[in-house]
Amino acid sequence: MQPLVSTSIFQDSSLKPSLDTLTTINFEWLDKLPLVEKKGRGNIIDTPVTSCHLKGKGLYFSTCTVAGKLENRLLFIKKIACDVVQNCPKDEPLVFISLASGGLLMEYMLGKLLFENGFQDVTFFLIDPIYKFCEIKERQKMERVLLDFRALIATAFSTKWNGPFPDTQIRYLSSAQNVSKYLPDHPNVILMESLPPHGEFVRSFKRDGIPERCQNEYFMGNQFVPPENANAISFFPDVLEESARKVGATFATYSSLPYFILQSGPSKPKYTIDWGCKIKSNGSFFVKFFGADGFCAGLPIKPTQNLQLTKERSVIFSQWFPTIQQTIEEALTKDISRIQNGDSQRKLLQNEKTALLNKVQKIFDSLFPGAKSFYLADYASDRSEMIDYLLQHAGNHYRKGFTLFSDTENSFAISEQIL
Repeated sequence: MQPLVSTSIFQDSSLKPSLDTLTTINFEWLDKLPLVEKKGRGNIIDTPVTSCHLKGKGLYFSTCTVAGKLENRLLFIKKIACDVVQNCPKDEPLVFISLASGGLLMEYMLGKLLFENGFQDVTFFLIDPIYKFCEIKERQKMERVLLDFRALIATAFSTKWNGPFPDTQIRYLSSAQNVSKYLPDHPNVILMESLPPHGEFVRSFKRDGIPERCQNEYFMGNQFVPPENANAISFFPDVLEESARKVGATFATYSSLPYFILQSGPSKPKYTIDWGCKIKSNGSFFVKFFGADGFCAGLPIKPTQNLQLTKERSVIFSQWFPTIQQTIEEALTKDISRIQNGDSQRKLLQNEKTALLNKVQKIFDSLFPGAKSFYLADYASDRSEMIDYLLQHAGNHYRKGFTLFSDTENSFAISEQIL
């Protein structure tokens, strides 16, 4: 993937930049959409949240973050529309991919703008684990979202093009990798990411002096899924569960891995627990225990004290987590080598990834008794594998990604990226 073309950071209280005056896009209807604000409770951290809903319809998006405010989301949509209308050929197939698409309100806004401005052959890939993995009450809510989106897009299309919109050109997917099953031949591509799951806690890390990481190094923020659908697993120590629940962490069945700031003592640096392993289809894997040093610093054990891990195995306390990591990595290397059997191009099947994650869970439990395990749909890994596929199969006339995320407590950013 090529580097970012540009990233624009805006102060929330500042005057937003004007859009390119060369465009002739009519945004009047967008600014006048009948929207209603609603209040609720978060399903990851049980705190008050706000959301914006299209009146009389199921479509919505969250507005409880700086980047997520209505005015900032509208600016994001308008910037994408301006870029696509100016630079993407209108007589070629266009694929619109939205990651973590959720309530589909932004996707409807951009989809209608595309139709109105000359794009006819548009295929929608709307990707979010919540479309498949959620509680019954949430599933009923999402079913209405999906039905309403399909109906609204069909109406917007027929109003412009005087015909029915093909049902097969809207795909609701729980995994980005599934794009490869349905991608048309060499289409132009828009990739939209609004508030990817790592964005909010990165903002908190900046505030609390916790080192930032690459997007693909986070486990927190990813959604819980059944083992047979997972590409990652995370661990959380039982001794910290009470502290987590005090700040509202729900650990609900189809929630996401929460994040919160910890401190092992008044003069100690702040840290966060983010432990786990993720496995990609190409056989690569990532194992890390971020925050392990802070966690160990809060235990009444000296670094040089001997720790009995199993009947046959003991290590000094300071080598506890390095030993766990090394043991997992060695086991994965051996098992993946056996599966691929000398063919490095051989992709891991989902059942093989699940079996490997189950083995990781057993190893961790044997060396760290007293922790909860959560199987995850890892956003970054899934995204990366989809991007790899697009690089080989998308068209060359237009392939661009746009991301909206919170940058600090009072600013948000919009990045543009050539895929």
